[in-house]
Amino acid sequence: MNDFQAQVDDLALFFRDDDGSLGMRWLTHSVYTEPQLEMDSTKLPEGWEGSLVREVSLKEGGSYHIVNLSCLLAPGTRSASRAHSPLEAKRIAESVKQTPANGDIVVIPFDQPNMPVTPHLIPHDLLRHLPPIERSTSSDLVFMALDEGVVLANLPKIGDLRGYTCYVLSLVALRSGALPGVGDDNREVARNTLAALGKAKSSSPTSADPKS
Repeated sequence: MNDFQAQVDDLALFFRDDDGSLGMRWLTHSVYTEPQLEMDSTKLPEGWEGSLVREVSLKEGGSYHIVNLSCLLAPGTRSASRAHSPLEAKRIAESVKQTPANGDIVVIPFDQPNMPVTPHLIPHDLLRHLPPIERSTSSDLVFMALDEGVVLANLPKIGDLRGYTCYVLSLVALRSGALPGVGDDNREVARNTLAALGKAKSSSPTSADPKS
């Protein structure tokens, strides 16, 4: 058992490793907001701002996930209006990877007023070095992610976390490939599918003629 203690805004992350095994790690707030992991938001697919959790297919195979915590309202907030600064595309050091690869996670932290919304790229290899989620001390989180199928939740004052608030994020609860990706090929598939549905709808009668 390790001595890790979850802090506010840490992510209890459940994911599939390269070999298909289950990964359970603490993606801490200090890691997913690390300035060295910032990436250029223009490298992300069009329309990513409107998705809370999104799987993006790669042309070379595989996929990565975008987790946009900036879509969330603060706990106790009932108004849907939130003011934040426009997206910023920042210059990244050459040593930092700018393009997501298979198994990576892009996290957009919960934004604060007057702060830029900046994506942070978490390489898949980094996930293996994060603190493990112990079943013995985080049984409620494991049950929610693996048995109840929770994808994303903000959990206030869970006893296992000694009063801290965290997120639980279970990528294993998502059906991989359920939605079209953002590549040109996938856009064409989506257009053809919509066209076929429209044609089928227009060719089918909308109502039956009453018999006299």
